[in-house]
Amino acid sequence: MLDNGRLRIGLFGNGWRAQRLMRALRCSVGQRAFLPYLSLLLNCAVWSLYGWLSAQRTIVAVNAFGLVTASICISVYLRNSAPLARARYEQHTMAALLGVLLLFGLGVWDHVMAVQVVGLVASMLSIAVFASPLAQLAHVVRTRDTSSLSFVLALASAAASASWTAFGYLVQDSHVLLPNALGLALSIAQLSLFVFFGTSPSRETLKAEQVV
Repeated sequence: MLDNGRLRIGLFGNGWRAQRLMRALRCSVGQRAFLPYLSLLLNCAVWSLYGWLSAQRTIVAVNAFGLVTASICISVYLRNSAPLARARYEQHTMAALLGVLLLFGLGVWDHVMAVQVVGLVASMLSIAVFASPLAQLAHVVRTRDTSSLSFVLALASAAASASWTAFGYLVQDSHVLLPNALGLALSIAQLSLFVFFGTSPSRETLKAEQVV
C-alpha cells in the first residue's frame, strides 16, 4: 500500500514536467533554448540510475517516464533545428549521455560508493535546475514586473517539488528530500512575487494588443 502511494506521488511530481514538455511538441523551435530539454534528459537519466542503484523502483519508473518524454522532445527539437545548431546540440547530448555511462560504470565497479556519488550528482543537478530562476527573480524584484514569469509554471514547479519532497520524506532519502525541499522554497518565492506585485501582461500579449 505504501509503495503504491509513493508511486502516485512520484508520478504526480514528474507529470507536471512531462506536461510542459509535451506542450512544446506542438510548437516550432523558434527561440526556445535547448538547455532545458537537455537538462531534463540528464536529470531523469541520473535519477533513473540512482533509483536502480538504491533499489527504489518508484524513482526508476517515474524518471524512466521522464527520460522517454525528454528523448522524444529532444528528437523533435533536433529535427526542426538548423543543421549547424543540430550538430552542436547532438554533441552536447552525446557528452551528457557519456557522463551517465561513466556513472553506470562506477555502479558496476563499486556499488556502495556509486550510490553515494550518483545520489550526490543527482542532487546537485536538481539544485542547479531549481536555482536557475534566481537571476530572473532578482530582476522581477527590481522592476516590480512579473511579466517575465509564468504563474502556471511556477505553480506546477511548486506542486512537483512538494510531491517529491513528500516522497523523499516517506522513503527517508536525503538525496531526494533536500534538493526538492529547496525547489519548493524557491517555487513558493516565485509565487509570492505574484502576490506582492500582481500579474503583469506578457510581452506577447502587449504586442498582440498593439497590433489590434
